[in-house]
Amino acid sequence: MPRLVVATFNVHGGVDGWGRAYDVVDACRRLEADVLVLQESWTPAEGPALADTVAAALGYEVAGRAMAPVVLYPPDDRDRRGWGPPRWPRRSAGIRAGHRSGRGAAVVRGTVGLAMLWRVAARPPEVIELGRIGTDPARRLAFSLEVGRGPAPARPALTVVGTHMSHIRHGSPVQLRRLHRVLPPPHVPAVLVGD
Repeated sequence: MPRLVVATFNVHGGVDGWGRAYDVVDACRRLEADVLVLQESWTPAEGPALADTVAAALGYEVAGRAMAPVVLYPPDDRDRRGWGPPRWPRRSAGIRAGHRSGRGAAVVRGTVGLAMLWRVAARPPEVIELGRIGTDPARRLAFSLEVGRGPAPARPALTVVGTHMSHIRHGSPVQLRRLHRVLPPPHVPAVLVGD
């Protein structure tokens, strides 16, 4: 198999912790990936999904699935340094998973999820359900993409698995065990990426 670039990128809904948007398409372009896994890919209740926008702009095939409802708050216009506000006390800035409501006319509802994008010979990826655990608002999953085809008996040249796991406090070891059961055996070329 020729050179293949696989990248993973948590896009955080296309905003920083203060809700300030950044150019996700340009950031993905700079990765120059053949296979790209996007975590926390934003899909508004109305309008195109962020992963679809990236795919259209950069020539990818795309598969995406929602994992959690979110509220996107308007950006905090104050001059703030750093990526986002302190976790505590909670502030209504940026994107908040698990929220179905929010205050103010400028609040936008939607979902975040996992997306796999590819621009190499491959069949659409298989979805691996990992479930919801504890206080995590997301139903976790993984995508498994078979890239290229090797010689008989029609094996993939490489399997790329992309995921976004729960935080360890929510029980990600349980999800890792579920994922381990369906990963290719050690002698099969594979890559596991995620956040």
